[in-house]
Amino acid sequence: MGYPVAVRAVLVRMAKKVLPGRALDAYRRRRALRRYLRSLSYEIYDRQVKLRVEELEGRVLAHRPDITDGLMKDLLDRTDLVLQQLHRQIEGLRARHGAELEEVRRELDSIRAGLQEARAGRAATDPVHRGEPAPAAPAAD
Repeated sequence: MGYPVAVRAVLVRMAKKVLPGRALDAYRRRRALRRYLRSLSYEIYDRQVKLRVEELEGRVLAHRPDITDGLMKDLLDRTDLVLQQLHRQIEGLRARHGAELEEVRRELDSIRAGLQEARAGRAATDPVHRGEPAPAAPAAD
């Protein structure tokens, strides 16, 4: 802590002991009002500066259509690039999912072929499917 800060702290402690509470409150209110008005003035100044810049930009753009055309062309080019990138991503997804669907279809076809072979093998060995009578079940005693 520097010397001026230490001196101020001593003076504040002494003022709190000596001055009446109402005087301290009035001093605090006055300082708070001063801080508020100072911050408000900075904010208003910043807003005015921004408005001046925006007004200037508007006037320049109104008087110079070539700048407006250039800005619009740049904006459209950027939008076009974004759309192209999105199109590439969509095509990539479509191709990847299409390949996965083809793989699933091939697997399904092989399962169906295996099932048909199993049914054909069962039909060849099962007497019921060959048209022969089923063997008689042993009688239960």
